[in-house]
Amino acid sequence: MHVLVGYDESEQADRALRHAVERYPEATISAVHVSDPREWIAQGEEEGPQFVEGAYDRVSEAATKTLKTAEGIAAEYDREIRTEAIVGGPARAMVEYAEEADVDHIVLGSHGRRGVRRFLLGSVSEAVAKRSPVSVTMIRNPPDED
Repeated sequence: MHVLVGYDESEQADRALRHAVERYPEATISAVHVSDPREWIAQGEEEGPQFVEGAYDRVSEAATKTLKTAEGIAAEYDREIRTEAIVGGPARAMVEYAEEADVDHIVLGSHGRRGVRRFLLGSVSEAVAKRSPVSVTMIRNPPDED
């Protein structure tokens, strides 16, 4: 079995990864971090949208650091995981990864983004669940944290 865990720097992603390593002890676990290039754009007053210089390098470094955290969480359970940093729209990239990597199940945190950004960009976990070719488990916050 191959389980994909959508992984970012959120507590919900940590919970999703912990769920996956506990629930699927024999599975191959792939923690996938997706960097959305729409977040690398700055709005200039006269010049319009522009890519922020050095954004790709900073995002790549942050993704590497984030995935090292995922490896550390897996190590707490004496597990090794695969990690993958992808550039693209988060929902689409995870669904494509699931299709291409022969993933059997996806585990996601339900609220990786908060506030206005969640409403503007839509819920990534909801979009993955709608488009996924495989079953999806969404890990929610405990009731007192919603």
